[in-house]
Amino acid sequence: MSLRSFVESQVDFAFEQIGDLKTMVVFSGKESTEYNHASGEVEISGAAEMVALGVVESNYSTISGEGHTVYHMDILFNKKEMSSVSKLHTFDHVTVNNTTHPIINFVDDGYTVTVTVSLR
Repeated sequence: MSLRSFVESQVDFAFEQIGDLKTMVVFSGKESTEYNHASGEVEISGAAEMVALGVVESNYSTISGEGHTVYHMDILFNKKEMSSVSKLHTFDHVTVNNTTHPIINFVDDGYTVTVTVSLR
């Protein structure tokens, strides 16, 4: 077994053990249209919605450069369980427990995806 396969199996196992700590997260974004010069047609790009199960890893606050307190939440996902990872940059909001939050950042390490959202 290669090292990559071993790490993937351990990530899968960890997310299986999390069980009911996982929560449904709905990603939403804006579809955009672009003109395709080759075909001469307007094409729709971007992703409208994606649903994934993730676990809230942490809630924390930071101090902005202007001295304001900013509240964030990190949500961790198994990359293999996300259907549109390649279109993650097209999403701008997530809905968790019936509350919508803007996406601040996401990190894809090849095995997991951590999405940071603003709580304000």
